[in-house]
Amino acid sequence: MIVYESMFGNTHRIAVAIAEGMGPGSSVEVVGVNSERVDAIGEVDLVIIGAPTHAHSLSTQSSRKEAEEWAADPERNLQLDPQAQGRGVREWLDSQPPLPHLYAAFDTRADMIRLFTGAASTAIARVLGRRRTEAIVPAESFAVSMHNELAHGEEDRAREWGQRIAEVVAERHVGASSGTETQ
Repeated sequence: MIVYESMFGNTHRIAVAIAEGMGPGSSVEVVGVNSERVDAIGEVDLVIIGAPTHAHSLSTQSSRKEAEEWAADPERNLQLDPQAQGRGVREWLDSQPPLPHLYAAFDTRADMIRLFTGAASTAIARVLGRRRTEAIVPAESFAVSMHNELAHGEEDRAREWGQRIAEVVAERHVGASSGTETQ
C-alpha cells in the first residue's frame, strides 16, 4: 500500500508513478492518508509512505492551513488535492496504526539543496525506525519547482524507484523461500 499526503497534487502524482513502476505483477493500492482504505494497512506486507516537505519536515495543521490559503489565492493558481483536507502523515503515524514490518519513505520538496529544504521522508523514517520497522530501500526525495510543478523527469524517476522496490521485494521473497526450503 502506498499512503500519501498531498496538498497540491505533486506527492499524489509521485505515489501513482511509484505504483506504476512496481509493475502489473505487484498488487499495489495508492491511498490518501485521509481515505478510509488506509485502515486496511494491517493487511499489507509493505507500506510506502510519502508526504510533502513543509518547513524541513512533515506538514503540521498550521502548514496545511497555510497551503489551503495559498490555494484560495487566485494569483497563485494552485488547486488542493482532493485528499488534502484533514490529517497529515504526521498525525496518522502519531495515531500508531498497525504497520507492516517493511516500509519505504519518500517526499516531495523544493528543488533546492536538501540542507535548505529538509525532507519529510527523514521524519517518516525516524518515526518508523522507533517502531522497529525496516526500510526496504533508502528514502527518496522528488523535486518540485518554485512554480509548484514536479521537476522534469521526476515521475520517471519515481517509476524507476518503484521498480527498484518491486525488485527488492522479489529478491527478499525468493531469499525467504530458499531459506525455508533448506531448513
